[in-house]
Amino acid sequence: MTSKNKFIMMRQIVEKELNDYKRIKKECKIKDPWHSATIERLCKPFLEGCFTLAIVGKMSSGKSTFINALIGKEVLPTGHFQTTSAITYIERGEKPSMDVVFCDGSRKHYEGELIVSELRSLVAVPEEFSDLPINDINRLISGNASLAEIIKMKPGIEARTNCADIDVAIWKKYISSHPKKTIAKQVYIKYPLSDEFIGWRIVDTPGVGAIGGIQDETKKMLTKESEFGGKLVDAIIFLQSGADNIEDEACRTFVSETINQLTDDARSRLFFILTHATVGKFRNHRDAILAKAHTLYADPFKIPNERLSYVDSLMGRFCEDAAALNLDLQDLDELEDVEGWSSETLEVITDLWSPIKKALKEQKIERTNETILALMREWANFIHLKRIINDFVEKEKSKTLDEILRLIRGDYEGFINSFRHQIKVLKGGKAEIEKEKEKIKKRRIEYNNILNKLRRLASIQAISKKFDFVDTACSNFVKIDSIPKCRTAYLSLMDDVKKVEKGLFNDLTSDFKQFGSKFDNTDLVLKSIDFANLESEAEKQNTSTQTDYSRSKRVLVKEGGWSSDDEYKTTYPYTKTVVDHQKKVKDFIALVIKSARSAKTDFMNSLTTKVEKFCNLISEEINTKLDAAEAELKALEENLSKSVELINEFEQRIKYIETNRSDRVKK
Repeated sequence: MTSKNKFIMMRQIVEKELNDYKRIKKECKIKDPWHSATIERLCKPFLEGCFTLAIVGKMSSGKSTFINALIGKEVLPTGHFQTTSAITYIERGEKPSMDVVFCDGSRKHYEGELIVSELRSLVAVPEEFSDLPINDINRLISGNASLAEIIKMKPGIEARTNCADIDVAIWKKYISSHPKKTIAKQVYIKYPLSDEFIGWRIVDTPGVGAIGGIQDETKKMLTKESEFGGKLVDAIIFLQSGADNIEDEACRTFVSETINQLTDDARSRLFFILTHATVGKFRNHRDAILAKAHTLYADPFKIPNERLSYVDSLMGRFCEDAAALNLDLQDLDELEDVEGWSSETLEVITDLWSPIKKALKEQKIERTNETILALMREWANFIHLKRIINDFVEKEKSKTLDEILRLIRGDYEGFINSFRHQIKVLKGGKAEIEKEKEKIKKRRIEYNNILNKLRRLASIQAISKKFDFVDTACSNFVKIDSIPKCRTAYLSLMDDVKKVEKGLFNDLTSDFKQFGSKFDNTDLVLKSIDFANLESEAEKQNTSTQTDYSRSKRVLVKEGGWSSDDEYKTTYPYTKTVVDHQKKVKDFIALVIKSARSAKTDFMNSLTTKVEKFCNLISEEINTKLDAAEAELKALEENLSKSVELINEFEQRIKYIETNRSDRVKK
C-alpha cells in the first residue's frame, strides 16, 4: 500500500505554474524580468531537488531494517554485525546502481541486483575485527595517520569509546589491511522503488556511539545548506527501541545527550520513532509507553505530538514480502523457507500468530489472508508513519510554494496594470505623455532620497547592534562542559546569525517599500523590483572562502583528517598516555571563543559591504527601470498615430493573461 507523495504533487504544481508564467511572459512580449529570477530560484528545489529524510539511531539499533521496511525493498545489509561509518544515500532509480566514494577520493560504480551484496562487503566489518572501535580507526586512516601514530593513540581511543583493551596485533592487522582506498566514505544508491518515493532521498547515517556521540560528518550534513537554499536535510528520524525501558537512566541519558548534540534548527525537523512495536511489552502497554515517551523526550525537546510515533520494521518488511509472494497467512505459524528470510528472523514473525488470532477474535473480524495482512500492517504502522512524514513535507514545503504563487500572482497583476497604464497614456495623447515624463523625473529624485534614508538606517552601528548577541553567546561558552556540546552550541549560534542576517535584509526591503509606497503607491517600478534577487546578487559578489570555526585545528590528528581525537603527551617509551580532559575542554572552548569573535569581525565587515552593495544594486535597478520607462514613453509618443492598434494589442494581452493564468494564482 502506498501513500500520497505530497512532494511530487507540489512539484507538478510548481512545474505547471512556472511553465504558464514563462509562456505568458513570452506571448505578451514582456521584457522586464519582474520577479522571474526569484521565482525560478524558489522553483528549483521542487524541480531539481528532493525531499531528504535522514535516519539517526544508536549503533545496531535497526536503522537498516527500518529503512528497508520504509522503502519496501531489501537494499541495505542487515544483521548482527558492525558496519563502517559511510553515509548512505538512497534514491529512486530505473535500475539498481551504486556509486561509492572512498576516503582517498576515488570512486567506483556498480550496477545490477548484486549491489546489495557488494554494499555488504564494503561496509560489514569482519568478525575478527568486530570488537575494534572501527569508525575511530577509519577516521585516523583517512586523515593520513601512520600505523605508529594510531597505535600510540590506542589507549585514549579505547578509554573514550569504552572499548575493551584489545590485542595490539589485531589493531595492526586491521590498519595494515585497510588503506584509505578501501574505506567507503559515502555511498549513493539508486533503486527501483515505488512511485511514493519519487523525489525522496533517504539517508542512512553512521550509528551513534554508545556514549551518545554523533559523528562530525553527520552533524555537518544535518546543518548543511543545500545548493538551492534551505537545509540539505528536510527531516530527521531518531530511532529508539520500544523494547528498551525508556525510563531507564542509561537510556534517557543516551537519548538526551544525542538529541542535545543537534542544533535547535535540526531539532525543529526531528521525528522520534519507537521501534520493535510488536514486542509483547510494547504491544500490550503501547499507549502508556507513548505517553511516557512524550513526557521524557517529546516535550523537553519540543517535538510535536504528531511527530512521535512507533513502527515495527520486521513486521513492515514481512507485510511487503507476504503481499509480493502471495503467502498463505492463515497458517502463519507453519511458514518455512520464505525467500529472503532467515529462520531466526522468520521465527520472530511466526511467534506472533497467537496474538494475531486473539486480536482478530476480540475485534470479531473473520480470519482471512486480507484481514490478517491488514492487522499486521496496522501493527507495523508504516502507513501511518508515511502519512505523517508527507503531512510534514506539505506543511514545510507549502511555505515556499505559497511564496512562488504569491510572486507569480503579483507579477500577473503587474503585467496587467502595466498594459492598462500604457492604454491610459495612449488615450491621453501628448499631454499625458508629458505628464508621465515629469513623474519619472520626480521619482528619480525621490528614490534617491529614500535610498539615502535607507543607508542611514543600515549604518554600521545599527547593523552591529543586531549582532550583539554573538558576544553574549560566546561568553556563555565557558559554562559548557564538553567539546561536542561546544560544537553544537557554535553551530546553533551560526544558525541564529543567518536568521538575523536574513531578517536584516527583509527589514531593509520592507522599509524601502514602505517609504516608496508613501511617495507613490501606484508606481509600477517599485512593484517590479526583485529585491530577493538583488540580495542574492549582493551575496554572490561578497562571498569568499573562510575558515570553518565549528571545529578547531588543534584537536585534529592531522590536516585533512575527520577526527577530533585526544592529544597525548608521552614522557618515555612504554608509559600510558595521560590526558587532562578538563584542561583540554577548557582550552578547546577558549579557542572556539577566540575564533568565533574573529569570525564575527570578518562577518561584520563582509555584511557591511553586502548591505552597501544591496543598496547600490537597488539604485542601479531603479535607474534601469526608470530608463526603460522613459524609453517606453518615447516609443508610445512615436506611435501615437497607431494608438488604436496598440490599444487593441494591449487589451488582447490583458485578456490572454486573464484567460491563461490558473485558478490557483487568481486567488
